[in-house]
Amino acid sequence: MPLAGVRQVDVGVVDIKIPEVPNACVAVVPVSYNPQVSYGLIVYLPAPGKFDRDELVDRWKELGEASDLIVLAPQPKSDKQWTRTEVEFIRKPVDQAIATYNIDPTRVVVYGHQAGGAMAYLTAFQSPELFSGVIAVDAGLPARMQLPDNGPISRIAIYTTLVKSSRLAERVNQGIEKFREMKYPVTVKEVPLPRDLNEDEIDELARWIDALDRI
Repeated sequence: MPLAGVRQVDVGVVDIKIPEVPNACVAVVPVSYNPQVSYGLIVYLPAPGKFDRDELVDRWKELGEASDLIVLAPQPKSDKQWTRTEVEFIRKPVDQAIATYNIDPTRVVVYGHQAGGAMAYLTAFQSPELFSGVIAVDAGLPARMQLPDNGPISRIAIYTTLVKSSRLAERVNQGIEKFREMKYPVTVKEVPLPRDLNEDEIDELARWIDALDRI
């Protein structure tokens, strides 16, 4: 039964519409959503290519229910690439989700795979006051990207995967060294092959997100 005086919101798989842009965006909101509970927000940026909505739901629905997480998946305009100008678009559904749901500001993270990982870095560091963590899977820092100082007010933690045999390993390592030099908290997850995180690793990531207010 709905709580008296509480505004009802959409739950389950929700299409997020941003009128002024052509990009699609979908959210996976726990059907057990309770406005009296604070939820973490994962902004998931997939690698360019055909977007698989069912795979997104299968991947995140159960975890979201168990860990009080809402997953937001903005998609690039082109299925061939993300562009730097789309950082502005990504921010719009994030702001909309924060205005609609009870979001814990210490658990707002952006997660990207491959080219989505580069966009995750760009997105997080353009709005360091908003994001508390960035997860880059099989992705290095974008070329010529300037990192802001990691201050106590806008502190961002980094979770990155490293595949020692990957062609990107050198760039990933350079990014790790740069983060550590600038005193960013960095968690490095070594994986055997260039791929997205598997189910066990996603569960581990959820625990990392829960601990962000203590990092």
